[in-house]
Amino acid sequence: MNTRIKALRKALDLTQQEFAKKIGSSQNTLANYEIGRRNPSSSVINNICKTFNVNEVWFRTGNGEMFNQSSPDEEASNYVKELLNDWENPFYGMIVDMMKTYQMLDEKSKEVIQDFFRKVKDSRTVSAAPLPTVEEAEADYIKNVLGSAQSTDSAISSSTEDAKKVSGE
Repeated sequence: MNTRIKALRKALDLTQQEFAKKIGSSQNTLANYEIGRRNPSSSVINNICKTFNVNEVWFRTGNGEMFNQSSPDEEASNYVKELLNDWENPFYGMIVDMMKTYQMLDEKSKEVIQDFFRKVKDSRTVSAAPLPTVEEAEADYIKNVLGSAQSTDSAISSSTEDAKKVSGE
């Protein structure tokens, strides 16, 4: 089990400190689990599986997939739970306020908001063109700025030539 705990932590890209904090343990205790000095209790195993959506059969035996397969709705629900359990997240208060406000709305207002988000979602799936990279966006910006500058230079030069013709120079 010690190698699976470490493999799970690495798969989640968490430090021992971060992993331990999420399961309500200390970094030292987790280190002891990972080196095989101690085995986690059943309640710790259940907590790890629940917290990280880990397949308990895999966690206990090594058989099967590391993570439970989730539907898109379950994944979204887990994401919201994770956000709401992270009080240090700068968006925590805003998310809670939005949820409370939404719950106080009448049904027609909720339908309007749902329709808005459906349209946002649909526009994202319809748009097949990938977003440009930072380098592509910078190159496009520079091209547009230089193009504008060249157009301005050309217009100034043209105006100067016209003025010379009018004055007879």
